[in-house]
Amino acid sequence: MLPLEPGDAEVIAKIWKSTPTLSPPLADASLVHLANRESIDTIFTLDRRDFSVYRLARNRRFRLLPELLTLAKRCRSASRSGKPRRRPQSLERRLAGTVYPCSDGG
Repeated sequence: MLPLEPGDAEVIAKIWKSTPTLSPPLADASLVHLANRESIDTIFTLDRRDFSVYRLARNRRFRLLPELLTLAKRCRSASRSGKPRRRPQSLERRLAGTVYPCSDGG
């Protein structure tokens, strides 16, 4: 859990207004702001459709955690089938020591 501070409201409002076609919920706009403020680029969310469109500072995309977990699952199943696989420790290195804001899409 990351706290919102009084000065954050103005920045969140700018994020909210900058994506009028999406009409992001207040929670999504807050998460985008917190991710920028805390230098977090990976988010665990079930709302892949919206978070694949939202952008961080300097127009960077979010890394969506379910997508990374899907990659790890594919690596495990590929290892059972005898196909070459990516090493799962790269996923562990990506996730180690990182705090992730969460959203359930609603």
